[in-house]
Amino acid sequence: MNPALSYLPPTAISVNGPFRSWLVNQKEGLTGHIGEVFGDLSDASGWLGGQGESWERGPYYLDGLVALAYVLDDKKLKARVEKWVRAIRASQTANGNFGPKILLDWWPKLVVTKAFVTYFRATKNPAIIDFLRRFFDYMILELPTKPLYFWAYARGLEASEALQLVYEYTHDEKYRTLALTLRDASLDWDHYFADFVFAHKTTFYLNRTLFSLARPLMMKKDEKEKRHPKVKSAHEIESFNHSRVMDVYLKTHGVNIAMALKYPLYGHYWAKESLKTAELWADYRNLLEHHGNALGLFSSDEHLNGTSPKQGIELCVVVEAMYAMEEILRLSRDPIAADYLETYLYNALPATITPDYDAHQYCQQVNQTKVAVQRNPFYDADKTATTFGIAPSYGCCAANMHQGFPKALNAVVMHDEGSFYVFLYVSGKYDIPFKDGVVHVEIKTDYPFGDNVTLNVETTSSAPKKMYLRIPFGAKAMLTHQGKTIENNDGGRFFMMDSVWGDASFALRFEPEFKTLKNPDKTYSLKRGPLLFALPIASVETYIKGQPPFHDRGFMPKEKIPSPVLDLVDGQIKVLDYAVKKITDSFYTTPCEVFVEGRKKESDSVGPVRLVPYGQTILRIGHFKVRRKSVNGEK
Repeated sequence: MNPALSYLPPTAISVNGPFRSWLVNQKEGLTGHIGEVFGDLSDASGWLGGQGESWERGPYYLDGLVALAYVLDDKKLKARVEKWVRAIRASQTANGNFGPKILLDWWPKLVVTKAFVTYFRATKNPAIIDFLRRFFDYMILELPTKPLYFWAYARGLEASEALQLVYEYTHDEKYRTLALTLRDASLDWDHYFADFVFAHKTTFYLNRTLFSLARPLMMKKDEKEKRHPKVKSAHEIESFNHSRVMDVYLKTHGVNIAMALKYPLYGHYWAKESLKTAELWADYRNLLEHHGNALGLFSSDEHLNGTSPKQGIELCVVVEAMYAMEEILRLSRDPIAADYLETYLYNALPATITPDYDAHQYCQQVNQTKVAVQRNPFYDADKTATTFGIAPSYGCCAANMHQGFPKALNAVVMHDEGSFYVFLYVSGKYDIPFKDGVVHVEIKTDYPFGDNVTLNVETTSSAPKKMYLRIPFGAKAMLTHQGKTIENNDGGRFFMMDSVWGDASFALRFEPEFKTLKNPDKTYSLKRGPLLFALPIASVETYIKGQPPFHDRGFMPKEKIPSPVLDLVDGQIKVLDYAVKKITDSFYTTPCEVFVEGRKKESDSVGPVRLVPYGQTILRIGHFKVRRKSVNGEK
């Protein structure tokens, strides 16, 4: 079994082009100003010593803030990171516990451990290792009488990355034992995915009407417990976790599932077993067959809700599924994880946040024809769920969304002791630390819109390194180096250079084909490489409430909503033309477009239908009905 790869420190990454514009907009938008407009992340936060929210929102925010601050090397954001880190460290007691005094829940503390791992990679502050070690020692002592409860029971292995860090520094087997204890004390996700039984919408298992009636009471009780927590016995916790209602609730909850995608590999890693990603992907495809869509994600308007493109996909699910793929990639080196990650990164994430990062949705829809305060066919998300704002529906995404873009950079370049992998192609400079020196990699590309990548490599290390270059989606690809071209025509997933040494330049060209997806709901969609294409619907913004620029808003169609039917020729959507416009430094102003053969359903008139990247749309149709034809005429 190969050892786990290592992420680069965020200080070793400097990106440019469209990706940098995402990060800058994030800094100047909600990430930089969230405390001014969202009280739960203001100075009143219990994590900063105030009397406000004292649960998961502060840790969620810090997790993304650390990565963004250090990738951008932004003094203001780094000062804010230090403010949060200092307050959390100061809260640690002699026994190793930490956090707001009223907090008895393990779950938010596990999120803090994740954020502190990124902070340690950026700062190398040894006090962080000591902080984490002391907390994990506290867990070892307390878990027998204070078992994982509710969310922590579903998400106990979120501590895995921090445990690995402490284990590598201390070489103390008790931390590996703790990781295995957390695996065994948590919901059994290995069997969940392998024997997936929730083929129906959640309302089949938990009546939605009864749940909606009970929800206000449950939320009131939950808030009371957070403000005035009571110590529960181990028996009370176990009884709650294993009750029938809670079993279904936790196993159909979208964010739990997104986080848990990586848990089987965590468990196998700590048990020193082989990492069976082929089984993982088969299990995931099975889940998607019952609840998936063209984004390669599952419906998650809080809970699993079938295959309709009108069902919601929660923003927390998007960023947690992205992070799960980053971790799967780090542990297994399996490029399929990078395929999923790119699909989420270039489609689902930008589509559900405004370009200026001033507002976000709670839930997006693949077929989204109106964004308004309205009833939606969701299981547990309110009438504001698809509107863009500071915290529509629930506030968790307002805190958790900040990790999406900056932490995706974890997956661009990873390394072990003698080799490095380029998994994603994002323009920028990456400094890879080895024991015998540094390898500098510069990436220049217009990917994913264009197909060309140049890599300039400069090594100061004393020994050659192996370099692996991922071939996205197994597309046809060519690698040119020192005047020689290597072609990959067999669906292989990497170009491997056995001995990278000195200064070198490499030119990559990908030739991805348009791929027609047959969706689980029997509709069809079109992809090219990571880009999903959608029919854009012209819209006008509507004001809902709040003070611009951080106001809540909707979007209404300017014209009658189209309902095109695309021609399916021998099983494939017929592509007529594809064009890439001039590349600029904004993802949203550099669209490529594709014209496909289809017809307007109302008039039955045949003509080209223009599609654009899904991530550049607000109102759209991404799942299409089709009319089947053969090359010899209509069937």
